[in-house]
Amino acid sequence: MPFERTSAYLRLGHKYQIKNLYTSMMNYLREYLDTTSVKIRTPGWPCVPNSFSARHAIGVVNIGRLTGETSLIPSALILCAGLEVSTLAEGFCYSDGEVEHLSEADFITCCRLKPILSRASLSILAYSMPTEACARRCTNEQEDFPNGVSVLARYL
Repeated sequence: MPFERTSAYLRLGHKYQIKNLYTSMMNYLREYLDTTSVKIRTPGWPCVPNSFSARHAIGVVNIGRLTGETSLIPSALILCAGLEVSTLAEGFCYSDGEVEHLSEADFITCCRLKPILSRASLSILAYSMPTEACARRCTNEQEDFPNGVSVLARYL
């Protein structure tokens, strides 16, 4: 389902207290972005439905703020932090011409998250790569590196 429709249904359901509409749309978003879910430990998290673009994370942050569904906000902010600063500043445009932006506070949070997420990504990558000395010690594919990463050395 396209983000524009999901957003409209959520906002209508919230405003007019249409519980079934609101709940079904919120459950749809939670499938992808809920930080209370075990899914945050899976590769590719956080993600958005195929029918969403990365810019739509801006709308998810705003929906989380509007509805009080705070479990959506951290993952949506992480996705927003992955956007170019110019994209964050521009927001995204609905088909009716309305433009959705982050609040100033959320924009600043995303800008502050960018270097933190970059450092974290580099740390994870560095930790998961075998050292040359460790790679030479490994003799077969069954053996693991001390940090738990399977032997990849012979393929490097």
